[in-house]
Amino acid sequence: MCRLSSLKLQHAHLNKEVFAARRRWESYVVERKSFAEVNVQNAPKPLSVPAVKLNVFSAEDGIGHIVEMTQSLSNAAQSGALSSKDIDINLVDKFLRKQDLTEPNLMIVIGGTPHKYVSLEGFPPWHVRLTEIVNMSGHDRIDYTLFLRSLYRYSKVEQRFGR
Repeated sequence: MCRLSSLKLQHAHLNKEVFAARRRWESYVVERKSFAEVNVQNAPKPLSVPAVKLNVFSAEDGIGHIVEMTQSLSNAAQSGALSSKDIDINLVDKFLRKQDLTEPNLMIVIGGTPHKYVSLEGFPPWHVRLTEIVNMSGHDRIDYTLFLRSLYRYSKVEQRFGR
């Protein structure tokens, strides 16, 4: 089994650990959506605590959006509604930003051998321009402790936005 596919299978395990640990937290509402997307928000104080949105992706998940975009642009060009000269990075960016994917604040990369460079592991690069990437590639699975350690590292990050 591909290591990226095994990440999808471990989503249930991580979800189970988050549920088990919630006794230490206040009560939370967890809502599962497409792309293994989970919304966790604090039920007693919904306005004072922003929602945490957890997306679990593998390399295969971003391919469908690219294929759909390519087919749409190709059909538009063949029908004459769009010239091939009109297709540029701005049009591609506009199309891909219309999808359900939002820019993540934190990306945790797991699996593979440890390395010092950053690999997006198939995640679309146009969605991670301001994302903090935590490389946990020496780990073959994500568990509650690793997830919390990644959140802690993210909490210490100072985003300067190019300054």
